[in-house]
Amino acid sequence: MKRRKTYIVMAVLLAVLVLGIGYATVLDIELNIGGTANINANFDFDVVFDTSHTITYSSVTGNDASISGSYTDTENATLSVTLDTDNRELFAIFKVDNNSDELSATLDPYVTQITVDENDETVSQYFGTITAVFYTDASCTAGNELSTNKVAAGSSAYLKVTVPMSTTDIPVDDVVGAEFNVQITASPAEIN
Repeated sequence: MKRRKTYIVMAVLLAVLVLGIGYATVLDIELNIGGTANINANFDFDVVFDTSHTITYSSVTGNDASISGSYTDTENATLSVTLDTDNRELFAIFKVDNNSDELSATLDPYVTQITVDENDETVSQYFGTITAVFYTDASCTAGNELSTNKVAAGSSAYLKVTVPMSTTDIPVDDVVGAEFNVQITASPAEIN
């Protein structure tokens, strides 16, 4: 009899346990949220050449050297330089505007150096390293270099492109010419 009571008590406990677990399982409800997240980049990023800016040049001595440039449009400009022994280095200054309302711009100039002329003859020994440096002032004063190449929204920077002659003498009566390229990559930076 005792044994039977024990079995009955255990059966009742087991029944209560099974019913409790079953009840909890029936009452548990899982809610899920599934979705997607998008970022709408509605920032206006606008970095251009200021075509109303007058390109400034280094002074030229004599009649054999020259420098000229122009803005073709807001994304392109040209520069033509003729050096001689009196003018071993000439430069031009272009203006770049960050017309963005909120985004700063990081400006990264890359210069393709002169290597060969239009006849595929090596001429790099006659030219020094062409440089393209951004400044904060229109005169491109030493010490006013744009240290991080970052231009705030609504601000401007001035790009000084310098084309030097090397110390290698050009054979008498030879004209050495070749093309170079300065490419400026403007990348959006933080919001001002």
